[in-house]
Amino acid sequence: MGEPLVEAYQSVQSVAFARRIGQTVREHYAERLAWLRLRGAVEGHIEWGVHVAVHADSRVILGAESTIRHGTVVAVKPGPRGTGALRIGRSTQIGEYNNLRSEGAELRIGDYCLFAQFVSLIASGHGYARRDQLIADQPLPDKDGLTIGDDVWIGANAVVLPGIVIGSGAVIAAGSVVTRDVAPYAIVAGAPARSIGERS
Repeated sequence: MGEPLVEAYQSVQSVAFARRIGQTVREHYAERLAWLRLRGAVEGHIEWGVHVAVHADSRVILGAESTIRHGTVVAVKPGPRGTGALRIGRSTQIGEYNNLRSEGAELRIGDYCLFAQFVSLIASGHGYARRDQLIADQPLPDKDGLTIGDDVWIGANAVVLPGIVIGSGAVIAAGSVVTRDVAPYAIVAGAPARSIGERS
């Protein structure tokens, strides 16, 4: 490759690199702006590093003395059944790298709850009953929304699916997949989660 071609190649590489840097800076700025807007609109504390994807028509309420920790994804947007909402009571601690997600449904979390790391709370899902239609094109299932009572402890890597009600005082063991309602003060574990005891 001749010297002019080498210089041209290096010039093209430099422009491409500069564009990538510019795009990264713009994405970081947009993420920071979304985080600042949400942080300014709630009573509790949202750590920097929370990934915010909240539509302007959706609502997020974070009660006083509650915290959402670094790495958590907060994704709330409108869907066929509503605008979507996340409501978290007071003194609730959401651990690192949780996944709080709702499309058109309400995800409600009570007071004094404790969530470990990598917990996924999914308030809306997809229909999949028909074989002749793509899953993405099927009507939403009847079950949506998600309600968690007060004083609930959810262990690391647990998943709670749409339409579930977890009663106050319940304990969800690490790695559980919650597919049905949990009674107040019950202790559940497994995939699917089943009752293994009760808080005395």
